[in-house]
Amino acid sequence: WERKEGADHIFTVPHDFGRCDWGKWWEMGKVILIHHFGKVYEGSIDNPCDPLKKWSDSCDPWFVEAQKLQAEGISGHRPCHIMRHDIVVPPTPWEHPERTRFVNPDLRHARKDLIFFAGPVNIHHGQDHNYDEPWSDNLYSFGARQSFARMFRNYPGVRMFEQHISNYADQLSKVKFCIAAAGWGWGGRMKAAVTHGCIPLIIQDGIKVEWEDELPMFDFAIRLPGMYLHRLPEILHKYVRTGHAARLQKNLKCVWRLYWWTRPHGRAFEMTMCTLKSRLLGVKLQLDLNTCTLRCGDDKVVDFSKMHSV
Repeated sequence: WERKEGADHIFTVPHDFGRCDWGKWWEMGKVILIHHFGKVYEGSIDNPCDPLKKWSDSCDPWFVEAQKLQAEGISGHRPCHIMRHDIVVPPTPWEHPERTRFVNPDLRHARKDLIFFAGPVNIHHGQDHNYDEPWSDNLYSFGARQSFARMFRNYPGVRMFEQHISNYADQLSKVKFCIAAAGWGWGGRMKAAVTHGCIPLIIQDGIKVEWEDELPMFDFAIRLPGMYLHRLPEILHKYVRTGHAARLQKNLKCVWRLYWWTRPHGRAFEMTMCTLKSRLLGVKLQLDLNTCTLRCGDDKVVDFSKMHSV
């Protein structure tokens, strides 16, 4: 440890908020965390945050973060994820080959609808405090699911289910874009979209998703800040009519294995080791979407274009 003050130590962290879940991580600032939730700020606020009881700047995590920086200087900046230092990797569950169109040809439906989301939205629906405290779920999904549902649940081309559904994989194979929103912490919707060939639409302000620092996400995904949400259909229709959507969808056929862990299909482990190797060598990892290969900084090429045996 003393040799490099922990800089050559790596920890896998399965909980939600990375460095923010345990203050001791900041005494070990040089270690690399491999985790699932790239929240690049701390900004801890009360939950629920009641605007009837106090001024709501304390309910805004960016104000809270700014206040800490002003009071403590740069030492007050303690993000849950350190960009280009820690590594956000895909979660390990939800790997059923028979449910992805890349393995099961029965799921290769025509993608007729525009966008899809299924999952809890108003998690306190039917509970007494849902009426008395309408802000009680303010941190759930950071408002992304709730805003999308209120604006577009009845919009043409939107498949919206406000609960978990049994035919989730089938639905992912019938639409062009899939909402990749968070929950209380990390979730599986980015991985679900990629591994089912649906273009992920990331609506997670201030949160890095898996491989966002390592891969050219511009070539197979979309990130939209929350302030764009009210024009979402128009934005997505432009992706379709200009051919951008078709290009992104084509590239998903290549990268999906990098979001899948288990053999014989998955190459997420190789992607993790390639990331670490490229850092050790001080070069940038290179992805070739034409050949579905990775270069990690040396002469060796990681070929993930085909399924290999264990």
